[in-house]
Amino acid sequence: MTVRVVLFVSVFSLVTTTGFGQDKVDFQTQIQPIFVEHCIKCHGEKQASGKMRLHTPASLKEKWDADKELLVAGEPEKSELYVRLTLPADDKKRMPRMADPLPKEKIDLIAAWIKQGAALPEVAAAPAGDEKPADAAAEEKPAEVPLPEVRRRRKKH
Repeated sequence: MTVRVVLFVSVFSLVTTTGFGQDKVDFQTQIQPIFVEHCIKCHGEKQASGKMRLHTPASLKEKWDADKELLVAGEPEKSELYVRLTLPADDKKRMPRMADPLPKEKIDLIAAWIKQGAALPEVAAAPAGDEKPADAAAEEKPAEVPLPEVRRRRKKH
């Protein structure tokens, strides 16, 4: 019994220290805050340097759909976003531009997210033109709910 426990603990330690047991990186709670803190000044809702906005998952997805080299799922070293973060400080293309490089832990977290597939939260597609999503019509006008029938009580005289 003791040998099994020791073996299990040894294998568990090996898995966690080699990265096989690495926790899934969550875009919303781990990656998006990095973009908000360091990137949206130039790549946000009000300004889109390089036609890239990072303030929402939908805006990132839109850019990724248009530029497949932005993020290469599973391969940070082939992903333009990661490469720009890791360029030498004096390189004109390094991001964030005219600021200190991101801390290593944040760059490593972005690399891990890309290695894990660069998953984004589900993003509803924006309707084209004047089209409204199927749910929008229902939201505009509340559904009529029939009222229950109520019997009147007769007054006793």
